[in-house]
Amino acid sequence: MTSQVALMNLYGVALASDTLSSRKADDGYITSEGNNKIWTITGHQVQALHYGNTLLGGIPHKIHFEAWVRTLTKPLPNIQAYVSSYKKYCESTKSIHSRKTEAYDLRWVFKDALNRLNNKVGPQIANLDATQDEVENQNNIHKLLESEAKSFDAFYKNSHKFEGATREWLEQSITKFKIDLNELIAESFDYPLTTKIKTILKRAMKNFALAAWDIRSDTNLVFVGFGSKDEFAGSQRLRIRGVYNGKLLAITEEALYVSPDDIDSRVIYAAQADAMKALLQGYHPRFGDRLEAVVSRHIQEFLDGKKMERHYGTDLSDKITEELADFSRNTFINPAFNAIMNMSPEQLAASAKGLVVMQAAAAAIGTQTPTVGGPVEVSTITKQDGVRLVTS
Repeated sequence: MTSQVALMNLYGVALASDTLSSRKADDGYITSEGNNKIWTITGHQVQALHYGNTLLGGIPHKIHFEAWVRTLTKPLPNIQAYVSSYKKYCESTKSIHSRKTEAYDLRWVFKDALNRLNNKVGPQIANLDATQDEVENQNNIHKLLESEAKSFDAFYKNSHKFEGATREWLEQSITKFKIDLNELIAESFDYPLTTKIKTILKRAMKNFALAAWDIRSDTNLVFVGFGSKDEFAGSQRLRIRGVYNGKLLAITEEALYVSPDDIDSRVIYAAQADAMKALLQGYHPRFGDRLEAVVSRHIQEFLDGKKMERHYGTDLSDKITEELADFSRNTFINPAFNAIMNMSPEQLAASAKGLVVMQAAAAAIGTQTPTVGGPVEVSTITKQDGVRLVTS
């Protein structure tokens, strides 16, 4: 994982990122320090925070990004224009990504769909009554798998899609790359499946590939700074699945700006940020989710015992959580954003670095393998001075 943050106000923006890189190995994670994750567009007042997969099309994403930077001849008018330019480059003949890896990467996406379904179905199959005869056991497995596959397919079919992604293009890509979906299914399930189940699984794999939900192989960029026509800083997030058969599977997310007429301070999180959010809102997001669930459950159990209508429980739990949310905003969030609003670029930089250091400390004492750490790289961007690296 990675931890990054950008703090933005009317004076400018500060970016901070950890420099620890980790990749999964048989016995856990292999980590290395000193990895640059804030990428500069030389000659421009824009930088990009990178997190997620380090590869795009089989080569380091940073190399691909820098090749695009070399195609820019002048500053672009706004942050969205930088995102659009990079997306256009990805699909162009100038893009240096390795096309030989496209089939491999697309196969991986299909296999990820099957792995997710398998991880959900596997424990349920293990809990089935295995004392019956072999035919009955197989029938029970098929019923369970068919039901879960249908739910899996329906979920991704109704999910938001990558921009411009179509079923026709995907079918053409499967044919072009000679991807055998039946072969992938056979590799993932060690028992015979019915034709009906295979049909459902293949449909689900395709809907999964088109759905714009974050998966481990995605690579992400958050563009931050000033376009040539921007008086105040802005940002936009771009999540990339990959380039396949001349098509970029990507989606643009949350375009954020500061303005004296609207919002005069922003916090932009990238990747791992739960400890930062806990500080700024006064509670850990996971704790808040659990609190809401516990309150709702106990209220409903109490009302069920009193034989009262269920909507009373929903109304009451909503009222409690709304009051707590108001307390969080008034006591933690609003004062924090008021402080950020008045910070100089140097103060923004110190605060951004402190947030990343705190996230790294939280990761180090947590229950999972620490994947955030190393020296913190920090930079500032202002309209007057452009990009400046912070060395202290």
